[in-house]
Amino acid sequence: MFRYHSYLKALCSSSQRIFARNLTGGANYLPLPKLPVPALKDTLTRYLRTVKPFLNDEEYRLTEKRVNDFASGVGAKLQELLMKRAETKDNWLADWWLKVAYMEFRSPVVYFSSPGLVFPKTEFRNADDRIRYASQLVAAAVNFKLTIHNHGLKQDMMRTIPQDMSQYYQVFGTCRIPNKPGDLLEFHPNSRHIVVMHKNHMFKLDVVTPGGTAVGTKQLARNLKRIFELSRKPAPPIGILTSNNRDDWADDVKLLKGHEENWRSLDTIADSLFVLCFDSQLPPAPVQFHDMNLAASLCMHGGGSRYNGGNRWYDKTIQFIIGDEGHVGLTYEHSPAEGVAIARMMDHIVDKISANEKDSGAGGDCSESDCQIQELEFCLSKEVEQRIKKAASNLDELVGDVETACFKFDAFGKDFIKTLKLSPDSFLQMAMQYAFYRIHKEPGAHYESAALRSFAGGRTETIRSCSLESVKFAQTMLSSKASKAEKVQTLKAAVDGHRKLAMEASQGQGVDRHLLGLKLMAQEKGIEVPDLYTDPGYVRSLHMRMSTSQVPSKSDGFMVYGPLVPDGYGCCYNPRDNDVNFGITAHVSDSGTSATNFRDALERSLLDMRDLFIPASKY
Repeated sequence: MFRYHSYLKALCSSSQRIFARNLTGGANYLPLPKLPVPALKDTLTRYLRTVKPFLNDEEYRLTEKRVNDFASGVGAKLQELLMKRAETKDNWLADWWLKVAYMEFRSPVVYFSSPGLVFPKTEFRNADDRIRYASQLVAAAVNFKLTIHNHGLKQDMMRTIPQDMSQYYQVFGTCRIPNKPGDLLEFHPNSRHIVVMHKNHMFKLDVVTPGGTAVGTKQLARNLKRIFELSRKPAPPIGILTSNNRDDWADDVKLLKGHEENWRSLDTIADSLFVLCFDSQLPPAPVQFHDMNLAASLCMHGGGSRYNGGNRWYDKTIQFIIGDEGHVGLTYEHSPAEGVAIARMMDHIVDKISANEKDSGAGGDCSESDCQIQELEFCLSKEVEQRIKKAASNLDELVGDVETACFKFDAFGKDFIKTLKLSPDSFLQMAMQYAFYRIHKEPGAHYESAALRSFAGGRTETIRSCSLESVKFAQTMLSSKASKAEKVQTLKAAVDGHRKLAMEASQGQGVDRHLLGLKLMAQEKGIEVPDLYTDPGYVRSLHMRMSTSQVPSKSDGFMVYGPLVPDGYGCCYNPRDNDVNFGITAHVSDSGTSATNFRDALERSLLDMRDLFIPASKY
């Protein structure tokens, strides 16, 4: 999954220099092919089809002319240059992608870039129960980390096709470092410690013994209990600075590093495997879907400065979050990995915790000198204190603009869709298209992420889920004159059309990454950016009013993130056998969108689609 904000900006901005450390795995996995460069003619043919829903006939003719001029002119030259680049790299897009999609993204990572992942809810009977659970979570996460770095993680497969595993090696020990004009990535795979946050205090805690084994859960619990005792009163919310826009945060770091103690503390955080956040209670959410929305808010932004906004370090790839009401999850900085790797980690942790290992204390012990708890100290100048206040105000403004409407759809899941001999993902995507159309009475440009992990170093491609077929399906479903047979026919055509788009995208034959590569090549070679990139068809089809992503997991969890554009929706979903978890968001400041309305429309749309196949007497 990819947050598109930075990508959209990249299409309009010049290339900037950026540095990042090379992050690689080392396991003996099956080899993967290079990422292909699609044929220019094929990409432009697909492109024209995907922009048609957003143009009238005259506009489409002008777009078609621009595309033909591009293909016969500068496009052919850029294609040749791109193919030469691809000859020298396993993945011609990878370093460009990290730069333009993430490192040059200057808005706050909170909500805009960093998703929240909600774990299945648990119950804490008391504070000791909460600490015990946290120790089990830490031990399970460390076990997953050691499995990865000891090359014990089985290679993912998409049916019979091996998948790239490098993202797993980049989850633990990675930290994004604020910098101008673009951020850096640091990778510390041999780290032995984590950082624990409670009431804005930060503590270094070893979780791997000097011998390379995981510290046992009983010792972890003792140390976590001691951390609670040492942090009864709130500390200054230094972590809230990491929620700032990236340029301001880069300036803040320079100020902080003016003091040697701050420098050491910042390095300790950057070097850690991950961060563990113990959060205070959030205010009650609306009664409907109370737990899901509360947990989503906790994992996305912590509730702002009055609650847990300062009890975070958003630069770390993984921050596990332990709420005091049994809400558990994480937020992750997106640049090193996609949601699939993070969801697999969640499943591993949930399985480990529930596998009757709760009180075994399995693992090694550190000597007292090796496992000391160390509180990280910061010396704050008056200027830094003012910057903290400003960052708190900025975060609160952002949080105030977030509407969350998460829910479990339990009328059916992917098993039912399979009985119809339809693709579950395509079926759900068409339900989203239908829901958008029934609200707005027009097609909405629609981003869905497709994995490119069948290729070396592959990340994502865009599935342009809004199509001529999806628009016709939505219109037919809303027509009082259309018969059930016509509705079924248009649904099946839309699902089949989407399935083809999804297959092409996952095979490296999508539209967006290729067109981005051609544009970046023009910028790199000092060639004027072609007018194809300012054409109404291109601009409108990139204004992705729906940002969607399937992040499947065995666990009863879900992911949630913000919309790509001010008048859009975020909709992440976990399709399970008999239900589907949805994480939906919209901006409060946009009067034309409502996460609650979209949730209601999506539920109604799914039921309408079910009713095409099942008589009313059957449910």
